[in-house]
Amino acid sequence: MRPLIALAIFLISASTAVAEDDTPKTLTGSEQADTRRLLNDLDALFLLQDATARGRRDAAELQKPLLRSIGEGIIESDLPEPDRIAPYVAAYVLSGGDPATAATLAKSEKLQPVHRLLLEGSSLFMQGDREEAAKRLGDIDVSRLPARVGGRVALAQALLERNAVAHQSGLSTAVALMPGTLVEESALRRSALAFAESSEEKPFWTRLARYQRRFPDSLYARAFWEEIMSALATWGNKDRSPDLARLDEIFEEMPVEQRRSLYLHLARQSSRVSNLVTAEFAARRALQLAAEGSEEQQAARLYLFLHAVASEKAATAADELKAIRRDLLDVQDQVLLDAGLWIAEQITRPPFGGQSGPAGERNQENQLQSRAEDLLVDADRILAESRS
Repeated sequence: MRPLIALAIFLISASTAVAEDDTPKTLTGSEQADTRRLLNDLDALFLLQDATARGRRDAAELQKPLLRSIGEGIIESDLPEPDRIAPYVAAYVLSGGDPATAATLAKSEKLQPVHRLLLEGSSLFMQGDREEAAKRLGDIDVSRLPARVGGRVALAQALLERNAVAHQSGLSTAVALMPGTLVEESALRRSALAFAESSEEKPFWTRLARYQRRFPDSLYARAFWEEIMSALATWGNKDRSPDLARLDEIFEEMPVEQRRSLYLHLARQSSRVSNLVTAEFAARRALQLAAEGSEEQQAARLYLFLHAVASEKAATAADELKAIRRDLLDVQDQVLLDAGLWIAEQITRPPFGGQSGPAGERNQENQLQSRAEDLLVDADRILAESRS
């Protein structure tokens, strides 16, 4: 394991400062060496985790055996002066480590009450016992903990909070205590999604802009942005749609292929919930970024004109859908295209029979209007069934 840790430190640029020297100075040489070894292992782990927020894929793999090794070391060792090491064991557990390590250390009779609560709360939190974890972690003052411990505890406290204001306050504390780290990255993601859920637009855009500015290459960015697209698709169906022009501003620094992909994702998600305004916005943006004749272009055109077949622009939309290269669409989009074309055909097909002359024309026009109205009522249902 020692070569692994050395490799981790070598691979990961130490842009995140290693924490202060916490080695107990009153211990014997061997005891001090054991404590320093554990702290060095934790330094390596935290550096690796922060590197994932900067896009280092090798860091994600390297931390797995290190998490296991640290846990085994804590369980098997008789660590002296557990009060000194307790906050860092809690930080290890809150970083994905074995909860049993904190539960085991919490049994020591030498611990201060606050450290016992910290260890027990961390263990319970990672085991999913939110109620008991909140009882132990809720009153801990994170400002009295080392920053790299306090930030992780603040994040856990925020996730345990049911009150929206307290939840966001805890996330802001985590961001302030550990800037540039995976803790900040995680807190920003959770904060933005919570603001989306409560439809608080100004702080929502502020969080998104900060996230893109600070963590554009995070290993978790892609999944996060897709969650944001889903949130925007639903948000547009609430009382007031968000200012989507802000999305253009935030996406401006992204690579073109990433922007195009996310706009398409937003178009698909918005179409699924019949949020036509957002679907059209996103489809137009994707179309502007797509290469001529590409798969992305065909998909963007599909979502741009799909719902227009159930409007007064049905004939034009039908022509646009017919021009789409079906073979370039995925299976689900092919089904949507077929459904859209069928609806367009039913709406635009002239009625059979009837009288000739002006009276007959008026009768045909009335029949066509009546049939169109009936089909428009069912159009969303038909498209929804095609998407399922």
